[in-house]
Amino acid sequence: MNDRQAVQDYLLWLGGFVCPISVRERYTSLLSALTERSFTAKVFHDDNRESDGQNLRFRFAELNGIHPDFWIGILPEECLVLEMLIALSIRMEDEFLHDPELGNRTSVWFWELLKNVGLDDQDDLNYDEDYVQMRINIIVDRTYDHNGVGGLFPLKYHRGDMRRTELWYQMGYYISEKLADGS
Repeated sequence: MNDRQAVQDYLLWLGGFVCPISVRERYTSLLSALTERSFTAKVFHDDNRESDGQNLRFRFAELNGIHPDFWIGILPEECLVLEMLIALSIRMEDEFLHDPELGNRTSVWFWELLKNVGLDDQDDLNYDEDYVQMRINIIVDRTYDHNGVGGLFPLKYHRGDMRRTELWYQMGYYISEKLADGS
């Protein structure tokens, strides 16, 4: 497998967690933009979110009989924003929101996160590169509002400054509010 094909196969595999091919074809620009920026921890313990995202590479490699070091020099060493978002969506499903009657809803959580940051409407027909880059920067640089509005996990009930709160706890607060509101 050559490097280019491996990366394409990996990105298709990642997309399979969160959207069918028909949706991926409508959001190619957005999904591509999410692979062009790295996610690096700015708050203590968010390195765990980086690791979760990077572990998707190793999972893909294992499934495809590729040596784990294959990615060195092919993908950035840092976790891609897309990898972090998908890994976070998987965690939301697997550890908190799984409902056997509804099946796997990883894609639901992924698109909810994109909606929370204002990116869910950025399909290829409505794509605004400057807007998308601005929203990605807000996620990565943590420049959303103190209550998480504009970020991945907007909260109705303020629990301190979400810009200084690790994503894991933001997610927990957000899920608690969802469950309390019955949504």
